Amino acid sequence: IVCSTPKTMRSYSIFLLNDVIIDIISAIASGLTAARVMCLPDDSVIIVYVGQCNPIGGILFCNICECMQMLLVSESTAILLLSFIYRRYIIRAGAEFVSLYPTKPIWIFCLLAYLAFSPIWVSRFHTLQ
Repeated sequence: IVCSTPKTMRSYSIFLLNDVIIDIISAIASGLTAARVMCLPDDSVIIVYVGQCNPIGGILFCNICECMQMLLVSESTAILLLSFIYRRYIIRAGAEFVSLYPTKPIWIFCLLAYLAFSPIWVSRFHTLQ
């Protein structure tokens, strides 16, 4: 994605690459768990894992995959929001400025988005146990 993108949009393609990676990992985690969620009348929730995570690594592995899938769906939304904001910035700034714009700050933005959602992953993991 990054190498085949024109130089004027190269920094924007980093957001797209991050989103693709997030979506692939999320799809794998979702496919492994194949969770069935049942809501009970007393406002509690039961999650039954019918995917391949149970034979692979047991309930702990299933919980990790489910938490990862929840986190990465939220993460994907944040990266898409950042990419829309950055694309608007590119359009307003003009192509001549963006062609010289370094890609390092974009990677830092993506890393900060990952770090911003990591406490959510920890809290979701502890709730599923």
